[in-house]
Amino acid sequence: MRLQLTWRAAVLATLALGAGAGLRMRAALADDRVETKTTLMIEPGEGIEELRIVHPQLDIGLDLGSSLELSAGYEADIVSGATPRVYDVALDAVSSATKFSDIRHSGRGGFSYKTGDTTLSAGYTYGIEEDYRSHSMNFGMVTELNGKNTTLGLRYGHNYDTVCDKDNADREPLERRALDESTSCYGRSGPEATVTHSIGIDHYQATLTQNLSPVAVVQFGVDGQVIRGFQSNPYRRVRVYDLEVQEVTPESRERLSGFMRLNYALPSVASAINLMARFYADSWAIESGTLDLTYHQYLGRKLLVSLRGRIYQQDGAVFFRDAEDYARGGPVGGYWTGDRELSPFRDFMVGAKISLLSTSEGDSKAWGLFDDAELTAKGDLLFYDALTPNPPNPNRNSSLIDAIIIQAGARVRW
Repeated sequence: MRLQLTWRAAVLATLALGAGAGLRMRAALADDRVETKTTLMIEPGEGIEELRIVHPQLDIGLDLGSSLELSAGYEADIVSGATPRVYDVALDAVSSATKFSDIRHSGRGGFSYKTGDTTLSAGYTYGIEEDYRSHSMNFGMVTELNGKNTTLGLRYGHNYDTVCDKDNADREPLERRALDESTSCYGRSGPEATVTHSIGIDHYQATLTQNLSPVAVVQFGVDGQVIRGFQSNPYRRVRVYDLEVQEVTPESRERLSGFMRLNYALPSVASAINLMARFYADSWAIESGTLDLTYHQYLGRKLLVSLRGRIYQQDGAVFFRDAEDYARGGPVGGYWTGDRELSPFRDFMVGAKISLLSTSEGDSKAWGLFDDAELTAKGDLLFYDALTPNPPNPNRNSSLIDAIIIQAGARVRW
């Protein structure tokens, strides 16, 4: 027999086990939906222009009968800022900073079809920016078992991507030069000779979600990814010995992660707790762990407040060396990188979210039009701790707060 929850306990117990986890709670009278949100991320820089990312997003869902749903969406990344030109402990990061700006556009469409206790889905996404093109297809299945107390999700996706790079012809790795700008990419007229490289990405996911009690839900999942192709940053330079050369990373990478989410509702005080733990490892010898704790609290029937804390730590890639080690001792094998995401570090995040909820009652519609509606405002602070003496982007690691993330959004269903 399927466990029965109060409306408030059901919402709280399943918070954060939403679309990304493969479990979807559907309101009985609110299937068509529109959701929009905009995220602003600011990463301060000491003495150079701050890194700024603006991310608008729009999602639309339309139910066609009881079995078929169509979905569409659009998002963009508007990026501007500056980064040190070379990963080198001897250079002045401020005077050698390179400014950049770009806009990534991404549109997607898909459908899901429900038959019995199983929902099948498929989708396509196309992304474009000045130096990158992406075609992505995904297929999924979610099925309910054990009287709908158990949910099994399977998902597969494949990317057909290309990236622009400086035409280094047949130069050896220590002779390659980095791309200066993207104006010559994809057939455009510009000062540099460029080429494109292919990247293939296979993504696999399996999730198992289990109702433990009327107020507790647990989920286990495994994510796998296989990447083949050019994975270096075409603009990034590294000081190797006395040479300023383009970054070189392996063209094959296998990634695997396992995660667990536990949501526990406290109906007597209209609150819930969400715990997430994740372990990650890849073929570049990066290992990482994440712990994430979120507390949700209703204040009345229409105001929901969430408080979040997260800690993350990773090792560096097997070929990552500190800038001083690259300059004095050279690379590990034939690879070198100045990517902060491949260096050893830890970070801490704290944040809060406020949601204003409105639900139709009787003949009274939410906002006069909808079955339910939601307005949200969210803010996170990120604190970064480098675990190498001369980390990449050192001018971005010296502030008390290393990044600020602000988000505002709205959702309606009818």
